[in-house]
Amino acid sequence: MARPPLLSGAEALALSAVAAPAATVVVAYSIDRVGLAFPPLALLAVFLGAAAAALAVLRPRIEWRLDELIAWLAVVGAIFLWLLWIAAPSFLPLGSGADLTHHLLLIQYIEAHWRLVHDPAVERFLGEMTGYTPGSHVLVAAAGAWTGTDGLRALYPVLAATIALKAGFVFLVARRVIATIIAESSETARLVQLAFACVASALLFASHVYFLRSFVENSFVAQVVGELFAIVMWWSVVVWETAAVSAVVFGAAGAAAFLTWPIWIGPPLVLAGVMALTDREQSFVDRAKQLAVAVAPIVLVGGLYFAARPAGLAMAATTGAAPWPRVSAYAGWFLALSGLGLAAAAMHRGTRIVTMFAGAILLQSAGLYLVAGPGADEPYLALKMFYLLL
Repeated sequence: MARPPLLSGAEALALSAVAAPAATVVVAYSIDRVGLAFPPLALLAVFLGAAAAALAVLRPRIEWRLDELIAWLAVVGAIFLWLLWIAAPSFLPLGSGADLTHHLLLIQYIEAHWRLVHDPAVERFLGEMTGYTPGSHVLVAAAGAWTGTDGLRALYPVLAATIALKAGFVFLVARRVIATIIAESSETARLVQLAFACVASALLFASHVYFLRSFVENSFVAQVVGELFAIVMWWSVVVWETAAVSAVVFGAAGAAAFLTWPIWIGPPLVLAGVMALTDREQSFVDRAKQLAVAVAPIVLVGGLYFAARPAGLAMAATTGAAPWPRVSAYAGWFLALSGLGLAAAAMHRGTRIVTMFAGAILLQSAGLYLVAGPGADEPYLALKMFYLLL
C-alpha cells in the first residue's frame, strides 16, 4: 500500500492551531441554531479537543523537519510577541471609531447571554450587529471568559494570535510553492526555500494600510479574523493534489470563514473549482467527490445562516469607508516585485496557483463593484478585497 502523502511538522502544528478556533466558531453557531446556549466551558472543551484531535489524526502523516519547524515557530512567535509589545502594557484594542464600538457591543451581548441575537427588540441597541456573522465575536467572548477577564481585554490578544497564525500560513504556502521549482536536492536548496518563505511572511508588513491599519486603527475585527481562515483555505488548495486532508481542511476553514467574514470564501471556492476541473491525476468521479467534501460544509452553514437571517444577503451591497487601492498604500517597490512575481508564477504549473488566486480576488472585487453600482462613492466590499490581495 502506498504511503499517504506527508505533511511537515510545521504544517501539522499550524492545522492543529487553526482547528481550535474554527471548531469553536462552528460548534457555537450549531448549538445556538438548535436553540441552546453555548457556555464558555463547553467551548473550551471544543477548542482544546479540536486541536488535540487534529494533531492525532495527522500524526501518522507527519514528517518532522526541524529547520522548517524552527523557522515557522520563529515567524509566528516573533509577529505575535511584537503585536503584543506595541499594545503593552494594557493590551487593549489600539483601534477606535464606530467599528470597534459595534463589535464590542455584540461581544458584550454574547458574554451576557451565551446566545446569538434572536430578539428583534435588541436591534435598537445593536443595530446592524443583530444579523452580523458572529464568529470573531464568539471567539473573543469565549477567550475573555477562559482567561477570567472579559471581551474588551481579550479582543486584542485574540486578533494578535490570528494575525500571527495567518502569517505562519503564508510561510507554509510560500514554502510549498517555491518547492515546486526549487527541489530539495541539497541543503542549500532547502535553506533557499525557508528563506523565501520567511521573506514572504515579512513582506506582509510592506503595506501598513492593508496589514497593520486594519486592526491597529480601523478595528476591522471580523475581517481580520476571517483572513486567517481564508488563507488556510488557500493553503489547502495548494496541497490539493498531494495531501489527502486538503478537502476536509478546506471545508472546515470555509465554514468558519463564512461565519466570521463570508466575503472571503469566494476566491478560494473559485480556486478549488479550477483545481478540481484541471487535475489530470484523478478520475472525474474522484475529483467531484473531493470537491463535494470541500464545499459541503460551507453550503450547509451558509444555508442555515441565510434561512434564519435572509436579510444578510443585503450585505453584498453595503456601504462603508475603505481605502482605495493606490500605489502609496502598498509602496511602489512592493508592487513592482509583486507584478514580476505574479507574471513569473503564471508561467510555471507549480506556481500558477498564486496568480490564479490573485486573479480570483480581483474578479470578485469587480463583481462586488458591479453589485454596489458603478456610481457608488464607496464600493465597500469591492475595496475590501484588496486586504486579501496583499
